[in-house]
Amino acid sequence: MDPETEEYLLVALWAVAAIWAVWFWVPMFLMCTIGSGYENGGTEDPTAIEPDGRDPNYELAFNTLRELGYEPLGPGFMRLWFYGWYWAYRTKVMTFRSRASGQFAFVQQHPHPFTGYNQIFFATCWDERRILLTTGGVAAATQEEEHGVTKVWDTENIPELERHHRDESAKLIAAGWRRDSDQSLEHLLGVTRDRANARRGLDSRVHRGNFVRLLAAYLFFTILPAWEFELSWWAPVASLCIVTFYRFSGIQSQLQQAEAVRIKVAQDRMRGPVFADSKVGTP
Repeated sequence: MDPETEEYLLVALWAVAAIWAVWFWVPMFLMCTIGSGYENGGTEDPTAIEPDGRDPNYELAFNTLRELGYEPLGPGFMRLWFYGWYWAYRTKVMTFRSRASGQFAFVQQHPHPFTGYNQIFFATCWDERRILLTTGGVAAATQEEEHGVTKVWDTENIPELERHHRDESAKLIAAGWRRDSDQSLEHLLGVTRDRANARRGLDSRVHRGNFVRLLAAYLFFTILPAWEFELSWWAPVASLCIVTFYRFSGIQSQLQQAEAVRIKVAQDRMRGPVFADSKVGTP
């Protein structure tokens, strides 16, 4: 190969490696420094979230929420900017409302590889633009701050989650919180945005350690051999290989997590609810 062609190929290799590295590293770097951005939106259109027969999991969630007294309110979306390795992570949201209890419920539908997973949230807006959120997960947890409370219970059974939400609401009322009288979708979206913006960057420290370890290994194996052995082609080739390995390892981990979530949802939602006094998952 003549020197000129070799030089052109090396420049092309560096360009591909640089683009792939920037596409991979920048979202995580921004999440770990300035935090993930958040936006949402929606419209009040009850007919737009009626089941169309193509998603039996959503149809089950829809019917269960109707049985619990929640009426369809309308479709929406949630988008996170700089979320993990994603530049933008967007979910669909189907919102329901119970005027009698002053509570909302929404079904969040995630993109691949979590396709088919309908995550359930119950929400109540309070005075001073605070919010109580209740959802299910693999482990129970509580998150409290100035703008509200999030409760995660180790169950995906919808009536159980709704019961837990009502119990937590009763505790907040006893503590002096007052429900907000505005039960519009726009108000719910606004309160949720306010809380997300107030918390921006607070979760990033959880990911910083892992990010630093991955970046350190990447730089070590990319730069040191190229510097030590004066190999002009080593750095871009090593960069391409390492970034590709990181990305596909992350995809494999997500696929395993998605399968575990689907199994738990199927088990919890097909059984009857277990109430109170049997203590399903305590945060």
